[in-house]
Amino acid sequence: MDNEILNYFVNNYSGRIFSSDDLKRDENLIELITKDLYNEIYDEDLCSARMWNNGYGGQCNSKKLENTCFCKKHSIEENRWCGLVTEKKPSFVIRPGGSGRQKKWKTDSNGKLIQKQKKITKKDLKQDEKEKNIELLKTMFLNIKH
Repeated sequence: MDNEILNYFVNNYSGRIFSSDDLKRDENLIELITKDLYNEIYDEDLCSARMWNNGYGGQCNSKKLENTCFCKKHSIEENRWCGLVTEKKPSFVIRPGGSGRQKKWKTDSNGKLIQKQKKITKKDLKQDEKEKNIELLKTMFLNIKH
């Protein structure tokens, strides 16, 4: 483990009671852990195909076939649906033979994790409505009082 991560952990969690959920919510810790993990560093001895890798991308770790840029699997064009690591990462990919839906990457072209936007639920809308009504009642109450 990187000394930077250990130092962060000691400085921020030593002597504290914390849960795995606390660690999962610590954006600074997550960034430290993942900052180099998902960068697509090109190794010219390996296949040039980009792998899906659960949405994190990365270079195929198989050796190239002789006189080509690809391994046996990625020598078939259909198997290179994530593109090449030598090219800009597309914003999404569609897997041949899959559902036909767009698959979005979990990292940007610089290897930084992309933050998912939280979906607004009916519960969130009801909570917002409650808060607005409380503010309205407070305003009305304060106006009556004067």
